[in-house]
Amino acid sequence: MSWLKRERTGIKTDRKAPRPELPEGLWTKCEGCGEALYQTVLDQHLWTCPNCNYHFRVPARTYLGLPPEPHPVEAVPTVARETPESSSPKIA
Repeated sequence: MSWLKRERTGIKTDRKAPRPELPEGLWTKCEGCGEALYQTVLDQHLWTCPNCNYHFRVPARTYLGLPPEPHPVEAVPTVARETPESSSPKIA
């Protein structure tokens, strides 16, 4: 018995037929439900999964291209805190 020769004929190997080339970034797998989604579907749904509403990270260039909110966000007024004088260290 030789280690380098096949004893039986017809043994199948792990060689598979070559797959056609697909461009990178065409599909994105949802981490919530495991569904494979087209990039165009994610763009249409504003980077949320249509099946489970999982929110994907939005790329920076895409985020800058999104339209602004229809109404301006009002700033919350800040209140100045007064610190008690006893808590601050005194220099003699």
